[in-house]
Amino acid sequence: MPNGRRLILLSTDLCLTGPEIIAAYGLRFKIEVTFRQLVHLLGSFAYRFWLKSLPTLPTWPSNLILSDYPQAVQTQILNKVEAFERFVNLNAIALGLLQILALELPQGIWANFPRWFRTLPSIRVNLKEWVPKFVD
Repeated sequence: MPNGRRLILLSTDLCLTGPEIIAAYGLRFKIEVTFRQLVHLLGSFAYRFWLKSLPTLPTWPSNLILSDYPQAVQTQILNKVEAFERFVNLNAIALGLLQILALELPQGIWANFPRWFRTLPSIRVNLKEWVPKFVD
């Protein structure tokens, strides 16, 4: 470290140098922020796609080996996975479009405030109480 302090960096890839590990962690945290935005703004991972051909289970399925299922069910499972991926990707595109609109048309957004809010706090609410909730 430039300041003379030592640190321990952990990685499963033993070929990475210290700066590469730090750069990888930096990228990971950017991705985590994007996932958080997708979850909290758009509910991107709040999907439920059920297959009628499989029994409803109260917990995670114990058998996740695709080849153990009949060919027809395998096809349905693969279609289900594709639907998951499309749903999340379309939400990511929607998030990108919302961010572009927010950057390019801020006056239009604020001119229509608060119509797009699901709920609007009462004016009497102390700013100290509700601003941190929106900053999170």
